[in-house]
Amino acid sequence: MGDGRGSKVLPIRLELRPSQRHLFQQLKNLFPALEPDMRNIEQNSYCYFAAIDLAAPGLAQAAFLQQHQIHYTDLHKEREELIQASFQGIEINGVLIQAVTCATDSQGQVIAYLEGKERDARALPAAPYWQGEESGEHIFIVNFPANWYLKGVR
Repeated sequence: MGDGRGSKVLPIRLELRPSQRHLFQQLKNLFPALEPDMRNIEQNSYCYFAAIDLAAPGLAQAAFLQQHQIHYTDLHKEREELIQASFQGIEINGVLIQAVTCATDSQGQVIAYLEGKERDARALPAAPYWQGEESGEHIFIVNFPANWYLKGVR
C-alpha cells in the first residue's frame, strides 16, 4: 500500500457510517489507494482499506479521520494481537507457550517470539504460516509475511 518510494505507511481499515458517506470523495482524495473491504460488508457501515503515510502527508490524513470521527483499525496492531492470542497457552514440541511477543519490521513482516516451559510429549501440528525454527531450548521464532492477514479472511 505504499507509493513505491520507500515511505513508511500504516495499513488501516476504516469504517464509514451511513451518515458519513458524503465524506467518501474527500477520503478518496486523501487516501488514493482506498479499497473497499468486501469481506466486511455490514448494513450500518462501509469498510475500506487504506494506509496512513507516516511522513508529513499522514498528518492531514490522521487529522481528517479524527475531525470527522471516522473509526479506523491499525491492521499491524490487530495482526499482532491475533498472533498473540493464537499462540498463547498452546504446546509446541512439548513446550507450553506462556509469553508471545511480536515485532513488525519496516517491511511489515511480523516476527513472533514464543517463550515457554514445562516440556511435555505433545506437539502442535504444522500450521500453514509456520516458518519458524527453534532458537533455543524454550524460545521459538515464527515469521509471518508482510501481507499475512492484512486483507485476509477473519
